[in-house]
Amino acid sequence: MLIKNLKNDNSFYHPDLHPREKFVTRQNLDRFGFSFDLRNYCGIKQRRRSFCQWIHGVPWWDEDLDISDLIGPFAYKNNLNIVVANEIQKSLCNAHGYKNVFIGGAPILYTPNIEVNRNPDVLVAFIAHSAEQEGKNVIDTRYLDFLESQLNDFEEVYVSVFSLDLSPNLLNEIHKRNLKIYQGADPTDRYSLQRTQALLKYAGYVSANCMGGSTVYAMQHGCRVSLFDDIFESDQSRLLKSGWSSNDVRRIEYVHSKNYLLKKFPYLFVPIKKSKKNIKIGNEICGSKFKMSPYQAQVAAGWNLSNQLEGYYLGLKNNLKKLIN
Repeated sequence: MLIKNLKNDNSFYHPDLHPREKFVTRQNLDRFGFSFDLRNYCGIKQRRRSFCQWIHGVPWWDEDLDISDLIGPFAYKNNLNIVVANEIQKSLCNAHGYKNVFIGGAPILYTPNIEVNRNPDVLVAFIAHSAEQEGKNVIDTRYLDFLESQLNDFEEVYVSVFSLDLSPNLLNEIHKRNLKIYQGADPTDRYSLQRTQALLKYAGYVSANCMGGSTVYAMQHGCRVSLFDDIFESDQSRLLKSGWSSNDVRRIEYVHSKNYLLKKFPYLFVPIKKSKKNIKIGNEICGSKFKMSPYQAQVAAGWNLSNQLEGYYLGLKNNLKKLIN
């Protein structure tokens, strides 16, 4: 069934009430509940197989972008549908032989509109998080101490924790400083993107100890955004175990470093109360102007009849080859 219109849904009025619903992910578009939101946007009732890879991340380093930043360390089939955020990313994919590349912006653009009253006295803090493939220690006591020092300046201070990082040690460090915990992004939660939208429409201010998708989304949603001066810079060498190259690791560490971020986003390194809205920058990185129509999105996702028939035919053909060999 279609996702209901959440415009007047009381469950999204306050972060403590936001709904969660676990489901089994089967494909790229399922992550963070995106396939549910996109089906709703396209007016499709039944769950369909997606012959598509929609890029979930929002790289802020287009001038230093590598193809692996979009598709990961392993190549896709060159005729697979790929959806990217902007023209630069499309050109990069085309240059590496990918034929069916669509520009559609970030997945969060396709969540149903949720109307939430913003509270200018609420601060949401996003902390560095693990990757889905491999966890890491994200406890940053310096940043948590800093957030504790802000308690008197705000009505509520939330710390958004990536679902895979909800460890007893981290939760204890947050609790003992009287900060509120928000269960953040979850790849297996059908409401994950909607919850992110609602949270960012509610918060007046957003702080983070690293640059990431949440920071970009916060700018795009009109929050006043700042970065903690003592950026959390973690060792990315663990990516080598997942097939990334040493060059990839160096580049990823560079674009997350304070030296890089200070040059590109100097206006984010300010005291929280002096931070400003940067909606234009957020929209540019998210590719908001490239949001597709429902029909275009359906084609890009491989949900139109011709793509469905072709996809299942190729799948059957490959399975027969395996049986013969």
